[in-house]
Amino acid sequence: FSDSGTLIAHRDPALNSRPVTQYNPALNLSVVRQATQNSELVQTTLNGSNKAYFFTELPLAQWFIGIELDMETELAEHHSAVTTLILTSLAVTLVVLVLSVWLVNVLFRDLNRVATAMAEIASGDADLTQRLTPHSNDEVGQLAHNFNTFVTNMHTMVSHLKDVGESLSVQANNAADQAGIR
Repeated sequence: FSDSGTLIAHRDPALNSRPVTQYNPALNLSVVRQATQNSELVQTTLNGSNKAYFFTELPLAQWFIGIELDMETELAEHHSAVTTLILTSLAVTLVVLVLSVWLVNVLFRDLNRVATAMAEIASGDADLTQRLTPHSNDEVGQLAHNFNTFVTNMHTMVSHLKDVGESLSVQANNAADQAGIR
């Protein structure tokens, strides 16, 4: 449109040579000049639809060029992208949560086996011939290995005490037999 506010070329030929305010009453010449100077979008409603207008001036021709954007069309992709981003974030969060729970269970499964074996030894009902199988070389695997070393030492000590006890019992029986003979 011209700098006097007359539409020069419009997609609706009936509006050519008409004032821009006939197309959209909110688009008077002062609004267009201010938007052009500030490089701003003018947002208004046209026939019930939200529109945004961008204007630039062609000073040598004394014209303004305006571009009309339908906000629903422009924001549809934005809303779709935001929805996709939110759903993707939720899916990634869910996957990370499931993997974290699984990893914690895997890591603490061996630790629970060591704790159960220690509880059996502490109660006095443990089978000192049983060993734990370390499934990793991390701290829990080292704990299982050290537990096995401890149980082996305990088993050796108990076996040695049993042998000493049996030897003392045999010696006591022999001493009693010899004392009874004389």
